[in-house]
Amino acid sequence: MYIVILIAALLLAAYAVVQLRQRAGREADPHYGMVEVFNGEGYVWITPQEGVALNDLDKEEFITDPNGNLTYTGREYKASRGVDVSSYQGDIDWQQVYDSGVRFAIVRAGGMYYGSGELYTDDNFIKNIEGAKAAGLRVGAYFFSQAISEDEAEADRLAALPRLQALFAAVRDFDARFAAKKQERKLLEFSDFEHLALRLLRSPDGTPTPRTGKILAATPMGRFGEPEELLGTLRFLIDNDASGFVTGITIPVDGGFSAYSGV
Repeated sequence: MYIVILIAALLLAAYAVVQLRQRAGREADPHYGMVEVFNGEGYVWITPQEGVALNDLDKEEFITDPNGNLTYTGREYKASRGVDVSSYQGDIDWQQVYDSGVRFAIVRAGGMYYGSGELYTDDNFIKNIEGAKAAGLRVGAYFFSQAISEDEAEADRLAALPRLQALFAAVRDFDARFAAKKQERKLLEFSDFEHLALRLLRSPDGTPTPRTGKILAATPMGRFGEPEELLGTLRFLIDNDASGFVTGITIPVDGGFSAYSGV
């Protein structure tokens, strides 16, 4: 009986300590539980609505590579490095962005200021779209909404629509001009080689080609690999404790194909 009472007392004490720490945190930080947003004139603090779901990603599945880039190593999702850009970044060297390992760009089309509700268009929207496409990046667009009501959200949607239509028109126009230039100069670029390689493995209707059958027959695991299956090797190579004495190595990640097939 005394043990049960003691355990209950300890639990109550622990709960009281947690509550006191949270209260101390709120008192020490005047913006506890708030977020900072730009209203068109300056930054203001607001309290998010209750019930907004949090993401369920495990922070342990994110690592920082030697270049300082945050990298997702989990298996649940496929990840690709991208950038979010707007006129704040000024003139962007998109080739340098691509060479750094970035493969997509989300470009600001415009937005609505919090509080005033004033709409604006990003001055570099079309310029950034065309620059990113020219460097080989995939592109998308976003409208920076700070709506706090359904009416404001609907106004944002209507304001974003012509900007997104301009995006689609710019992308279609660029693709058409780019394809014409390639045909004129009889050139191929990386995506063309990707498509040609896929045609060696898959027929137009999606069925495997005879070449695919030969490759899989010589692969002990009997299938092609998934991109995320490269992550274990990546983690090994960038971990200085695990691979610090490795100065040069080739690691086949091919389901046993190179060893079994005699390549």
